[in-house]
Amino acid sequence: MYPVRGLSPQPVVGTLEIPLETTDLKNTFYGGVTLGSSTNPTIWSGLRNNLWSSGYDNGDVTINDGSKTQVLFTRTGITELSICFDSYMLPVVTYVFNGESYLRFFDTSVNTFVTRNLTELSKATVKTPRVTYDDRRLQFRYSASVIVGYIVDRQLIIRTSDDRFRTPVIIHEFADNKNYLNQISMGDNNRLHFVPYRNEE
Repeated sequence: MYPVRGLSPQPVVGTLEIPLETTDLKNTFYGGVTLGSSTNPTIWSGLRNNLWSSGYDNGDVTINDGSKTQVLFTRTGITELSICFDSYMLPVVTYVFNGESYLRFFDTSVNTFVTRNLTELSKATVKTPRVTYDDRRLQFRYSASVIVGYIVDRQLIIRTSDDRFRTPVIIHEFADNKNYLNQISMGDNNRLHFVPYRNEE
């Protein structure tokens, strides 16, 4: 599950279940064979059955199940994009628009998709927001969470679907502010891996 007490003090070696992403506007992620229902959300039991991918084309944020592309929403000018499914097989999206970071998710308290401005919530510059579902194994389908991770200054911060992403949790502090988050993914060791990178400019 996610690291509420911080990252492991020693690196934990594992192979990412999703290959390392190389573009800011496309990612791949596991899910079921069909989208869930936003009118009747139901816990999905096959969240590792199919490999999906995201895309961004002419302002359309899309997902593809390997045969069909579906548009989630449209917003021109997005520069970074990360998508996963929640336990109801509904898409959770982080994206960067006009230099600010946003989170779009299905809020079960109001039964609709909502968008939160992570930059405003953090009252600071939010870098490289990324999202993942932390454990798709069947036995954890009622307790697994969506994890949103991002960098603020020198801190690696997460928010989780457990409280509808309300509470920021600092899980690591870097030595300087030149670090960015490339990807979050489960590994073949059933550990959640955070993959940072540095930009020396």
